[in-house]
Amino acid sequence: METATLRGFFDMTGMPVMKSSHGQDYKSLVRTTNELIELALERGMKEDIDKSIDCNTLGIHSYAPTISFLKDHYSNDMSGRKIVEIGARSHGILALSLIKNLGADAHGIDIAYLPSNTFQQKSGIKYDRGRWEYISQMFEENSVDAIYINYMHPAPYENGPLHEANRCMHNQEITLDAFEKHITKEMHKVLKPNGLYIMREWNNNREYLFTNINNFSKYTQSVYPIESYGKGQNRQIYTGTQPEYKEEITEDSRRYPLNPRDKNMYFGKQLIVFQKRA
Repeated sequence: METATLRGFFDMTGMPVMKSSHGQDYKSLVRTTNELIELALERGMKEDIDKSIDCNTLGIHSYAPTISFLKDHYSNDMSGRKIVEIGARSHGILALSLIKNLGADAHGIDIAYLPSNTFQQKSGIKYDRGRWEYISQMFEENSVDAIYINYMHPAPYENGPLHEANRCMHNQEITLDAFEKHITKEMHKVLKPNGLYIMREWNNNREYLFTNINNFSKYTQSVYPIESYGKGQNRQIYTGTQPEYKEEITEDSRRYPLNPRDKNMYFGKQLIVFQKRA
């Protein structure tokens, strides 16, 4: 199986910015969002997702950049690819279901969330409770093609082994740096050569992305600007199947199917991609 590598040019920060969109153009993002909603309706998952109260998610459409990137990177064929989301909850499970539909071996991991048996069966994916710090215990070495986060708590080390080890220091920066050094090594073990670690930046300071580029010395780094419009608040996407279906478009809601000509959706600021050196 041929493995793609990333190539681009460098911006002022030293991070290479990719010339091509790699699925981050607005039309591709809207198309992927509509595919997600269509799958949720087809499998009877939309109602469960809308009912879930989940502060750690930004909505179904927030997954469009990562999925669109993966589709472009693997030329719409993820057959045999092992794809893992860390921090996957209800919307994430739906996203992984779409990834599985494209042929991937899709896995979701979260430290607290546990989907109902019915919801997980509808999704068809593999799901486990677990901590990021122990990912090398969950997967074999050089077995994972891509790992991604869609939203991560700004202190992902909380109540974990590195939190306890550094608690006496009372220094969040030291703890976060120790955590980051640890997870980059853990992911490096399980990722295949040229494997990917992907994060989507939402354009706020209330999520963990990365703190020190030097902790990723065994990876190459790339940035993909996301074509977005409108404001960055959460949005509900209504369908004709819902009792509370809204006839009027508001600032907080949109109707399915989304129209790429409207250009009123915010998908995030950029994708940041780290690729394990071969």
